[in-house]
Amino acid sequence: MKMKILIIATIAIIITLLASSVAHALSKGKPKKPAKSKVKTALLKPVKPLLDSLAWMQAWALTPCADDSLSMTAMSLIREVNQWTKTKYRKGGTSKKGVDCSGFVLNIFKNAFSFPLPRTSREQYTVGETVEKSELKPGDLVFFQSKKKRINHVGIYLGNGQFVHSARKAGVTLSSLASTYYSKYYAGAKRILGLDFAANQIEDNSLLTQ
Repeated sequence: MKMKILIIATIAIIITLLASSVAHALSKGKPKKPAKSKVKTALLKPVKPLLDSLAWMQAWALTPCADDSLSMTAMSLIREVNQWTKTKYRKGGTSKKGVDCSGFVLNIFKNAFSFPLPRTSREQYTVGETVEKSELKPGDLVFFQSKKKRINHVGIYLGNGQFVHSARKAGVTLSSLASTYYSKYYAGAKRILGLDFAANQIEDNSLLTQ
């Protein structure tokens, strides 16, 4: 009798061990859920066309040319404009806390070239030599009139039909003279400095065609 009980107990232990082994093996085969990462995926912001353009222009400005003063002038312009790329528009503003179109142009020429310009776009239009649209070169001032045919906006031409300015909605930004709005209200251009950049080189640059 005792022998039978011992045999039954032994069999029960063996069955229990086998069941435990099988269960353990099956649990290993189940795919584990991936642990949730606490690291947030970084969102890559698109590069602004303005920064792309200025980066290329700066590289071009470093290229040796017949007159080193031209490269220095280009670098001064680009360097100063880059300091204002995140500035918002503010009517009557003249600082990096907020600047309007003529305040932006005034600061660029004052800081980059120590050249004093009048405060308003209408007054700035009276300075310098008139330039045909087809003859525009980087550094020329481009003017617009959208109210009663009076000059009320100004920007700085950078090449390939594009200019930098302080726009009401975008702040300091890059725009195209060929756009519907700016081509409609384009009023003329003035050359303030004796800049003589190689316009044909700028026209061939792909970064300025975005």
